[in-house]
Amino acid sequence: MMVTKPTLLIVDNEVHNLEVMVEILEQSPVSYRILRANSGETGLHLARHRLPDLVITDWDMPNMNGLELVRALKADPLTSLIPVIMCSGVMTRSENLQQALEAGAVDYVRKPVDPLELQARVHSMLELSRSYQEIRRLSARKDEMFATVSHSLLTSVGNLHTMLGLLREIWSHEHEQAVALIQQSNTKAQQALELLKNLLAWSRCYFEAYPYQPQTVNLLALVQSLIAELSDLSAERKVLIETHISSELKVLADVDMLQQILRQLIVNGLNFTPPNQKVTIQAELYPAKDEFDQDGQVEYFAPSVWIQVRDTGCGMPADLIKRLNQDGSIFLPGPTGSHQTAGIGLKIVTELLARHHSRLELDSASEQGTYASFVLPRAKKGAA
Repeated sequence: MMVTKPTLLIVDNEVHNLEVMVEILEQSPVSYRILRANSGETGLHLARHRLPDLVITDWDMPNMNGLELVRALKADPLTSLIPVIMCSGVMTRSENLQQALEAGAVDYVRKPVDPLELQARVHSMLELSRSYQEIRRLSARKDEMFATVSHSLLTSVGNLHTMLGLLREIWSHEHEQAVALIQQSNTKAQQALELLKNLLAWSRCYFEAYPYQPQTVNLLALVQSLIAELSDLSAERKVLIETHISSELKVLADVDMLQQILRQLIVNGLNFTPPNQKVTIQAELYPAKDEFDQDGQVEYFAPSVWIQVRDTGCGMPADLIKRLNQDGSIFLPGPTGSHQTAGIGLKIVTELLARHHSRLELDSASEQGTYASFVLPRAKKGAA
């Protein structure tokens, strides 16, 4: 996998100083992409348009000095999180250091610059920046998930409240209609319960309270236990669950996580498949004999098992599949296409598969069903 070089922006009105710092950083063990600016204004423009990972700026510059540049960067939401190292051979007193830090700089280097010190400061600031960005990314994922769950729970509980109100009004007049409303209310209550279960499962995974404990798992036995557990939902939806899995097929996986993964995929299949059709669960050794790469070699060498859950429902458009595969978007069109259902289960599946160093592959087309597949290591022969 290609690793992206960190981008550094160096700002100094003295060309010689720019060249010295560039030379020092080019001799660093780490490779950088380096941008140069000979004024504060140019540095601010470059920072806004190129969004470097780190800015190193001189203090004493005409028009916009380094302190003003730092304040401008921190005042702009687009650049406010870029760390800045202040450099100066003039403003070297302790009060100058305090001024720079109060303006938003994260570090301070005195000129003439010591090569090893500059390299070490840049490396440590980039590590700090990466850690902070990862915290923000995880926080954004958390916020997205809780917003989605809140919306979904509000919808389910709101519908349940409305149905129970109608039930109270018509009970004494239309028993048949009341029974239908009871069934619908029960369905909505089950959906709300499922959302809460999913939220709990995701939170355990998100905060890594789910310890990853791989063991040998008989795939067919696990799937059959899930089919028995979901038999009421299958009967209610009038959807058959079919399996094509060898009784000898065993995988290396965390049994609780794998159960959660398969359960989510099967439930999604049942919910999106029209009555009198089926959801199919199949598994086989991977790769198949006729799967080769461009050089005519088998593409996967480790003994693996390919697992797929396939439904015959309404399917999903190609653009939505692309978003799901790329950024994990968690809103799916409902079974009828007239409303939306939160695909929280897919988010949980993605998180749990990542713990297995695997990923979910989705393939679908409108009115042709959805294929959800992933690969797990095959357990060694003879393993219990």
